[in-house]
Amino acid sequence: MEELSMVALSGCIWLQAFVVTMETNSFTYLQIILIWGNLVAFYVINLIVSAVPTLQMYTIMFRLCGQPSYWLTMALIATVGMGPVMALRCFKTFYQPSAIDILQQNEQTNECTQTPRNLEPAFKSARINLTNLLTGCAEAQVLITSLCFQILRRPQDHT
Repeated sequence: MEELSMVALSGCIWLQAFVVTMETNSFTYLQIILIWGNLVAFYVINLIVSAVPTLQMYTIMFRLCGQPSYWLTMALIATVGMGPVMALRCFKTFYQPSAIDILQQNEQTNECTQTPRNLEPAFKSARINLTNLLTGCAEAQVLITSLCFQILRRPQDHT
């Protein structure tokens, strides 16, 4: 049972590293070290804990890491888990690109000569989406506040 738990936990750590990598728009060396260092630290810590004979995890990671099925399972978890994330990102980029998506696409196609006028529709769309979101939040806040005042003003029933 401990082996199954460790496989599931390892899969979550691998998937987290890939999702964070995919969702990051630009990288610095520090970000790369922290994202993938998390994965390395997970294995180092678990291998150290697996080496202590008095703990319940004794030799679990050594046995798991020595099995090809463990590594195939990690690849399968990462692949299957990243499918929906990548599909959602592709649909979002294709149907409703943000200003960053447009700039990155222009960089990839070597169209770095964009003027602010060419990017204005994307910024306008982003501005409209943000305005609609904030307006919706403000309307919801007003509605909730008015409901609270109505509840507080209601006469108490004394039965």
